[in-house]
Amino acid sequence: MSSSSSNANPNPVPEVEPAVWRTTFEVNGRPVTIEDTVMDNEDIAVAVARDMILPRDEIMLAARTDIEAVNQSLALSIRATSSLVNVAERLHARRLELNTQVLDLHHQIENLRNRLRDERRHRNNLERRNQELNTRVDFWRDYVNTRHLEFEEEMERMHKQFEEFRGMINHQDENIPDRPRTV
Repeated sequence: MSSSSSNANPNPVPEVEPAVWRTTFEVNGRPVTIEDTVMDNEDIAVAVARDMILPRDEIMLAARTDIEAVNQSLALSIRATSSLVNVAERLHARRLELNTQVLDLHHQIENLRNRLRDERRHRNNLERRNQELNTRVDFWRDYVNTRHLEFEEEMERMHKQFEEFRGMINHQDENIPDRPRTV
């Protein structure tokens, strides 16, 4: 670098609030001022990337030789390109991250669909099994009730026969004369 460029302080501390260069450009939530430089700040360079040079840059470039001005222009172009590549890489990484998340969500949805299908099959099997058991219970209930009624009828018939038989025995005992006892 030449001695004239080394005398220029790229980051002076202003005594007063610097004047706003153009209110339409903002960097990190603040307007670009005449004290800002696109040569030393990537954010400023991106904010004013339309081949605009700030007043301070004009002073810095005027003090430089043609070769230094070309080198600074190249550096600015490289910074702008680097910044764009960085943004593109971030966007690409974010897209890959989102694609991964979408694939994970698709897998989760597919797993949930499979579980739902399996749960429906299981529920249908349980309902079918429950219906079979209800049919068996109904059959056995009817069978047991029928057998119970038959048993009660049979018991009643046997009780009547028993009473008739006892009555006949008692009646025969009354008709048999007493026998003498032999000693």
